Amino acid sequence: MRIRNQLMPFVAQALTSDTTQNIRRKASEMKRRVRKAPHTIIFYHRISDPYSFLLLQAIPQILNQFEVHLKIKLVIDLPAEMNPEPALLETYARADAGQLAQFHQLTFPSKTQQPNKEDCLLATRILLQQQDQPNLLQVALEVTESAWGLGHTTLASCANRYGAVSVKSAREITKSHTTELVNSGHYLSAMLHYGGEWYWGVDRLSHLAARLRKLNLNKSATKWDSFNKQYQSDYNQYHKLRRLPKNPNTLDFYFSFRSPYSYIALERTFEMCDHYKVNLNIKPVLPMVMRGLTVPKAKRLYILKDTKREAHLNGIAFGKICDPLGSGVERCLAIFSYAKEQSREREYLLSVCKGIWSEGVDVASNDLGKLVERAGLDWPTAQTYFQTKQPHYNDWRVWTEKNRKDLSKRGIWGVPSYQYGELVVWGQDRIWAIEQAIAGTNR
Repeated sequence: MRIRNQLMPFVAQALTSDTTQNIRRKASEMKRRVRKAPHTIIFYHRISDPYSFLLLQAIPQILNQFEVHLKIKLVIDLPAEMNPEPALLETYARADAGQLAQFHQLTFPSKTQQPNKEDCLLATRILLQQQDQPNLLQVALEVTESAWGLGHTTLASCANRYGAVSVKSAREITKSHTTELVNSGHYLSAMLHYGGEWYWGVDRLSHLAARLRKLNLNKSATKWDSFNKQYQSDYNQYHKLRRLPKNPNTLDFYFSFRSPYSYIALERTFEMCDHYKVNLNIKPVLPMVMRGLTVPKAKRLYILKDTKREAHLNGIAFGKICDPLGSGVERCLAIFSYAKEQSREREYLLSVCKGIWSEGVDVASNDLGKLVERAGLDWPTAQTYFQTKQPHYNDWRVWTEKNRKDLSKRGIWGVPSYQYGELVVWGQDRIWAIEQAIAGTNR
């Protein structure tokens, strides 16, 4: 294990480096040119996915701005092992999509009732009947709106006008699309695949647009940045426009040492709370794997590459990684109690997470000591918090389980997650939503 941990940081660094990314992109572009193929974006669309519905509405902006072609691949069922809590995700996604739609000025039903399976299957059958037609995107918008109870037509009307493939054909075709999705390296719908890379929902459109601009695919000199809004909305924008709240709520922040997204959320979360004078309650939890949930390899690889993009955009060092899973996580959690007693939680989290995610430090070893000391804490004292004969050895197990239960009550199982008043959001890319709630704005 020690040898593995010594090699891991360099493997991860190579995998996430800009050089590796540029090599992959150049190789992909070379293959495209050899095949004399157009620049093509593949959209994996699932009728019942709220994020897929929002992305469907945003895609025309990409097509209007860039010289690219679009292929729509319909899917119905996704790999079960990739989504351990489908019912919770379905409920959360509807609420999140409603807020996301408002932020980006898209359409989503105010009464967020999930389309039933029969309607989703019929909508999919209709679109598969039209899959080779040049107006497929327009039909997809009309049919998906109908499935979600919007628009000016019904699914029955759409079926009469456009036709529909048989149920058997729909099952076969969508199964093949799901297989293609998985074999290409992903597991979710609402995904765009271009040149070997994945872009999820409207949240990652700005990354795709930046790549297309580098390829000089703009149709005009106008810089397309409609969906870059979320990256410009952190506290340094809002504090110029909004007064500080008079009686701010406490912000609960659910965090995991093994979550790269948690790491890149840290500094921005601290800065936002400092600006708005909001009390921050940091609530660490065990990683999903240590809570009995699965995180398959394809999911881990995508998260790693996606975090690199997000970290780069936010100016955060990332990539030289040593996985803390197991005893490393346990040590970090145990010492968090000590850091909290000394009122140095922030310094401790920033130091340790930087060590894990950008310096390749093995926190399962005594190398953790230098990270603890960098946070202004005493390493010999810190060690007593994870030594078996010490009275507080198991304290962290009690409060991490309580935090997990609290998180579950809020309908979420992943991190980083936040609660501010009635607002519950999941993801480092939802800091803008917290800020809106704090500032009392909903623009």
